[in-house]
Amino acid sequence: MAVNRVLYATQTVRLQTNSIWYALPAQTASADETIPQDDVLVLGKLGGVARLQKDVATCKASVKIFALSDLTMLTNTVSYTEGTVHNMAQMCTALEAQSRLGVNARIQVDSAGLAGTTNQDDGFQIDAICSSISVDAGKGAFPTLDFSFEGVGRLDTLAMGTAGTLADTNGGDTAITSGVPLTSQNVDANGATNDTVASLKFSYDMPTEVLNALGGQIKGTTSQVSATNKMFTKPPFKASMTADGQGLTNIAAAWASAAYMDLESTTGNNSCRFTIVSTGLAVSSQSFSQNVGDVGATFNVTAEGTDATFTV
Repeated sequence: MAVNRVLYATQTVRLQTNSIWYALPAQTASADETIPQDDVLVLGKLGGVARLQKDVATCKASVKIFALSDLTMLTNTVSYTEGTVHNMAQMCTALEAQSRLGVNARIQVDSAGLAGTTNQDDGFQIDAICSSISVDAGKGAFPTLDFSFEGVGRLDTLAMGTAGTLADTNGGDTAITSGVPLTSQNVDANGATNDTVASLKFSYDMPTEVLNALGGQIKGTTSQVSATNKMFTKPPFKASMTADGQGLTNIAAAWASAAYMDLESTTGNNSCRFTIVSTGLAVSSQSFSQNVGDVGATFNVTAEGTDATFTV
């Protein structure tokens, strides 16, 4: 039996939305597909008479990326937009808008490293709409952004083996060779002045629903079944922002009317603001926790709304 593996250094992540290809500084990427099948059982036979696919397949993917203020690729051509914080507002806005219209984004993870092409020997390619966007920033950790995607039909590519890329070779020309990650120093929230904040989290969940036409194609990849099966997000969405720390007096007051968090570099115009739209915004929970031996109590504040914006 052969022994092989997929080497993470050869894998690059590329995302296309609004005809723009982004090279993403990914920490993790995953994908899966579910093919609904069932047994056909009849009277008079101990086993089934058939096992068939009864509905269209569904697929999912998730990508977690570092928040970088700057990065360098092996070959940065005009085909790629750098996946830095400064470009996240544009990308998130496009992902949300296209999800409402049922327009798929394309995510490619492989060692080909070329926009618009995929290596059939490794990784995956998925056409799907964005179903959630989240940010996680805490003291002592690099801020990260998480994106989840859902689609209809089987994955265009889901290679179950290794690629031919040499182990001592970096990924294709979208491989990121250097970057400047943001730290907790570059994270701020509305009302955080004079507060002691340990972590900030933002999440934007966009529920999805599939519309199917009777008599339509149910077997095949996303492109093969998309004529009669399409996925949309369905507002109202759910936006939430949570802060933890040893003093949140100002945040608790400010988030009742305005809740946002900033990822901003100390140099250059590299920033992104995640804002819960004020209409429908309210503080949904507050909590207090104190243990023997703790220097101070821990407080938690969560604000929720039904819409969010992404701005520079």
